[in-house]
Amino acid sequence: MAEGINQKVATEAMSLEPSQILEFYLIYYAWPEDQNSVLALTPTIRNLSNRIIWQGQQFISFPMETSGFEVKGDNSLPRPRIKVANIDYSISKYLKVHNNLIGAKVVRKRTFARFLDDINFPGGENPYFQVGTSSSDASSTSHLPDQTYYINRRITETKDLVELELSTVFELDNTFLPNRNVYAKYCTWVYRGCGCLYQGVPVKTANDEDFEDSSGNRVEIEENEFRGRWKSGDNYSKKDFVYVEVTNHDISNDDSESSINNASIKPLRTFYVCVASSASGNEDFPPISDKWQRDECSKKISACKLRFGKNGLRFGGFPGTHAYPPKG
Repeated sequence: MAEGINQKVATEAMSLEPSQILEFYLIYYAWPEDQNSVLALTPTIRNLSNRIIWQGQQFISFPMETSGFEVKGDNSLPRPRIKVANIDYSISKYLKVHNNLIGAKVVRKRTFARFLDDINFPGGENPYFQVGTSSSDASSTSHLPDQTYYINRRITETKDLVELELSTVFELDNTFLPNRNVYAKYCTWVYRGCGCLYQGVPVKTANDEDFEDSSGNRVEIEENEFRGRWKSGDNYSKKDFVYVEVTNHDISNDDSESSINNASIKPLRTFYVCVASSASGNEDFPPISDKWQRDECSKKISACKLRFGKNGLRFGGFPGTHAYPPKG
């Protein structure tokens, strides 16, 4: 069995009538300066809504065509291509602002329809629901191995579509040694992930802004308001905060070498703060509901100080590389 494929996926793949394979694409359009901002797309799928939830991430259904992902036996590296409908010039806007998306990271995810979250189907029930056992096969951990690529060039851009060529991580053009980019002002760690490992209460939203309700009033965060992992059957009130786990992104319990070597890991958690008087049910799922605001880091030293204080910062940038003007 290939690494990264669990028993459920292997059984489905070898069955005589497997369910449809669904593809999802995470495009980190500002990579590597911004490792959180992502454009999440999935090819349009019949009988499903325009927004699909998978592994806690909302994907926008877009007319797409992909090719070239197959692996050949002649030792040549694949150069996949993605064609995306340029509806209302939405993709062109990313190309214009982010240097034609050259160097942007693309993560390709695949799973079978059988394992898709129940929330995506009418009545909140996957069609593969097991009537006899009253259970669903929906599982965020049942998927084919993720594939990572980088956008190599823009091939075509018209008012109708945009075509991009991808390259693999094994192509060494523009690779830096040591393989970590040096930034003076910004942290390169994934927030709450390996390197950062912040485990405290939510602090700010994006760009270091306070959590606010619909009236613009600040929502104060207190540690005793922590409700653990979000559950669709629970009721939540203003100031409550929860987390949603990204199961395919593991982080160490600490940053010691022994911990990494012994695979002492846990899923990455994304925290959300309730800013409404009440929230409950799948319609108030934190990543898609305006009743919740996401705890984020601006990647600046000031943001690091808000979380760790002035001493013991876990800042992943290199302030000493900043160019200072010479003194006369």
